[in-house]
Amino acid sequence: MNAYLREATGGDFSAKDFRTWFATVTCSTELEAAGIVDTQAQAKQMVVAALTATAKRLGNTPAVCRKAYVHPVVIERYLDEHRLDLPKLRASRKPGGLDLQERRVLAFLEHAQEHDADRVRLHALERSVAAAKAKRAHAG
Repeated sequence: MNAYLREATGGDFSAKDFRTWFATVTCSTELEAAGIVDTQAQAKQMVVAALTATAKRLGNTPAVCRKAYVHPVVIERYLDEHRLDLPKLRASRKPGGLDLQERRVLAFLEHAQEHDADRVRLHALERSVAAAKAKRAHAG
């Protein structure tokens, strides 16, 4: 199966890559549909429900789906913000053969990746400023 997928796609893809993508899109869709919740306890309940629905479609357990298939930023964002807002896109374009929901999840993940890179740069800057202050305090 994996040899066929590599040949058919021209890339180094395996069945797990497709299962991971399917699980991430499914869980994202479930969490977006869950809407906004008010408390962390409710957010955790919605994550469990989304993972359960995803696991059922994959034929796995929710724990396996969370650990091995659903992109962690999907769950982290829902738990942090108590909602998951996928970008709104036009239905007319289909780059790469992705359907509308897949393109929305991809755009969400790309934005999250950019945000994470910004957060890493900010953390490095904060460390640098703290080191400079410590050096100045030590010299003074």
